Amino acid sequence: MKIPRIMLAAPASGSGKTLITCGLLQAFKNRGLHPVSFKCGPDYIDPLFHTQVLGIPSRNLDSYFTGRELTKALFCKNAAQADLAVVEGVMGFYDGVAGITTQASSWNLADITMGCMAIVNIIAILLLGNIALKVLKDYETQKKAGKNPVFKAENVGIKNTDCWK
Repeated sequence: MKIPRIMLAAPASGSGKTLITCGLLQAFKNRGLHPVSFKCGPDYIDPLFHTQVLGIPSRNLDSYFTGRELTKALFCKNAAQADLAVVEGVMGFYDGVAGITTQASSWNLADITMGCMAIVNIIAILLLGNIALKVLKDYETQKKAGKNPVFKAENVGIKNTDCWK
């Protein structure tokens, strides 16, 4: 499926992922886009905030319970009519089941839903510094130039990351 996707992830819980996610959802909505949101894992609180901003349900994607193929299918089904999919990560980027594995982590979900090893229309935003602002600026620049915005790590200064090779 060719839909622009953004994942907001961070090094740890309490880093402001939900705040930034809701802010981006509102910003995209204010610009006339129709985003859809997802939350990594079984969290029920953060999706309520996403839903409040968008006025449409936010969906959970939990690869621990649904496995790789069903998770991908649920993502595609629920993002099919959107202009942009915004995925909020869980805890730290690599924190998975019990914090001792990457299974069901944000990294795992990015790999499943965004083809992390062969990224085309995606960027995983690490909430460090002003990367989120660079992504929005890059998106707006491409949109104004009449291009289909393609989120690439190198466009916002993320380099030397195995996930983007």
